[in-house]
Amino acid sequence: MVLQTNELFSTASQVANLRVDPRTIQVKEFAAGSGTLAKLTPVAFNTSTNKWQLWASAQTNEVNTVTANATPATAGTWTMTVNGQTATGIVFDVTAAALQTALEALSTVNVGDVTCVATTGANLGIASAVITVTMHGDLAGQDVDVSAAMGGLTGNVHVLAEATKGASGSSEVTTITSDATPATAGDFTLTVEGETTAAITWEATAALVEAALILLSNVSDEDLTVEQTTGTDLGDASAVITISWHGRYVGKAIAVSYIDNTTGNDHVLAEATAGAALNDTNVIRGFVWPDAVVLEAAAEVLGHVLLRGDVHFDDIPVTSNETAITLKEGLRAGMRSQGLMIQGLDQVR
Repeated sequence: MVLQTNELFSTASQVANLRVDPRTIQVKEFAAGSGTLAKLTPVAFNTSTNKWQLWASAQTNEVNTVTANATPATAGTWTMTVNGQTATGIVFDVTAAALQTALEALSTVNVGDVTCVATTGANLGIASAVITVTMHGDLAGQDVDVSAAMGGLTGNVHVLAEATKGASGSSEVTTITSDATPATAGDFTLTVEGETTAAITWEATAALVEAALILLSNVSDEDLTVEQTTGTDLGDASAVITISWHGRYVGKAIAVSYIDNTTGNDHVLAEATAGAALNDTNVIRGFVWPDAVVLEAAAEVLGHVLLRGDVHFDDIPVTSNETAITLKEGLRAGMRSQGLMIQGLDQVR
């Protein structure tokens, strides 16, 4: 049985809440490495090395930065909110360590979910200092909702920015660019995986392009984000509309094509980022069971892998970036979207 899920589970926090009914456990050879693979850690088979290894998710962890002004604040406090919970009373000259402590005190952030590093300067009381906030752990591979309120600062405020958006896979990005001397009339169509849109006006906005795409039978509003990167519409010179693919298309190379019926110089459709197809290390082939596997840096080791059986999940409250849901419901939601595969188990429930 093959199940698809957007994200599995944190084996470190969920092992005590799982029940396993094994049917096939085999001894497998694990690639050289470091650390210990705890029981129920998902593992993959690497066909390049013919060795088993830790499952590698195709995810991008979110990175935010907090930057002090060139003439920095001189007093006061500010707040930072992560997935709806707010850390208050953060001092104007906070250090990276103190910011990390404040964030880890939130109910939406566990210890191990965030790392704060002073990229520039020792604290935010220093001119142009930067603290980089990287999400991982239970917040790995997610678009985390992060905001800040700087109104309590005296002087020039700090600036919070999203340096890297979290994502559960490697998404393809497509651009449509108008000519420096743009088209003056007509229309065009877009084809996605064999489905073609109705005619789209030559001077389309990002909103019009998105509306046309989500009318296709194989595209929903959860599968893409369409933004006007440059200009206000494709009637402007050198305007750019950027289509970022996600939802069912994360981790996939997508066939997108363009037919131009415009008058004047054509728009140009381009693949800005190729979707990264999932490879063998992104496919969960089994779980470490019943004993942990201790990896060795200089040699392969043998370990037991659960290949067939049932893994039962209790209704365990877990936190997503939207709401508290059960782990079972989270798996079902993942199966409705796209993402990483679990192969070999009869049931994951």
